[in-house]
Amino acid sequence: MDKWRKHLVVPGDLDRIDRILREWEPIGGCGGQLQAGDVGWAHRFGPESVAASLVEWRSPGGEPGAIHYRDSPMSGWFSMDPGLLRNRDLADEIAAWAAAQEPEGLVSVDGHALPAIWRQVLMKRGFEATTDVWAHLWKPLSSADVVDVAGVEVTTGNDQAIVDRVAVQKAAFENSTFTVEKWHAMAQGLSFRPGFDLLARNEAGEAVAAITVWLPGEGKCGMIEPMGTHPDHRRLGHGRRIIRAACAALARVGASGVCVVTPESNAGAVEVYRAAGLRRLGQLSAMVRLV
Repeated sequence: MDKWRKHLVVPGDLDRIDRILREWEPIGGCGGQLQAGDVGWAHRFGPESVAASLVEWRSPGGEPGAIHYRDSPMSGWFSMDPGLLRNRDLADEIAAWAAAQEPEGLVSVDGHALPAIWRQVLMKRGFEATTDVWAHLWKPLSSADVVDVAGVEVTTGNDQAIVDRVAVQKAAFENSTFTVEKWHAMAQGLSFRPGFDLLARNEAGEAVAAITVWLPGEGKCGMIEPMGTHPDHRRLGHGRRIIRAACAALARVGASGVCVVTPESNAGAVEVYRAAGLRRLGQLSAMVRLV
C-alpha cells in the first residue's frame, strides 16, 4: 500500500494551504486545532518564514490529509481532514515523522485537539500528554451580539491607529517583536479581514487594548489571536470591551461563535474572556516527547 507523503511548502502554496484550513474547519465548529488564523497571525514574519514552518501530508493521489505548522523550534500545531480523524496509516506516518524531529528534548507535536487514535500512536513513539494545560473558551454568537461598543476603532486605513495598535501589543506581551512593518505583513495575508483588527481607546484617547480575530468562512467560528490590554490600563474593563466589539464584528457577518485557547496559568486572561461571556469548553493539552 502506498504511504502518505510529506511535502514541504513554498510561498506559492500559501493561498492553497489557507483555503484547505478554512475548508477543514466545520460549520459551527469552535476551534481547537491549527486554523487559518494561526497561519494568518504568523504572516507578520513574511510568507517565506510561514512557508518554511509548514509541512503538508498528501495521499498517493495528491489529496491533502494533514498540515503541520511549527511555531517554535520545540512545538507545532496540526490540522487534518475531518474525514481522516480515524485514519491510522496517516496517524502512524505523522507520528514517525514527529518522533524523528530535532532538536532533542521536550517537543510538542500537536494542536491540542488530536483525536484518540492519533494520541495512541504518538504514545507508542514515546509521547505523553503534557501537564501544561490550556483553557479552551467559546461563546455562541447571534444577532443579539451586534451592538455598538464605544471607543473601539478599526485599525486598517488609519496609520496612527496601526502605530497605536502595535504599541499596545508590544506593551501587553513580554518579549513581543511586533512592529508596524510586521502589522502590514500580517495584513497582506489571505486570512486577514480589515474589519477584524481593532483598537480600543479610553476617554482620554489613549490606546488601551487591541485584538485581531480570524474567521474561516460564513457560518463558522471566529478565533481570537491575539488580544492584549496595555499593562497601564488593566482591570478597567478595556479587555472585556474590545472582546465585545470583536464579537459584534463577527456577529454582523453571521459567525456562529468566537473561540480562544489560552494557558490556564494565565489567570488574568481567562478572567477577561469569561467576563466577556466566553465559557470553558474544556481543558486541552499537547502531546510531548521526553528524551
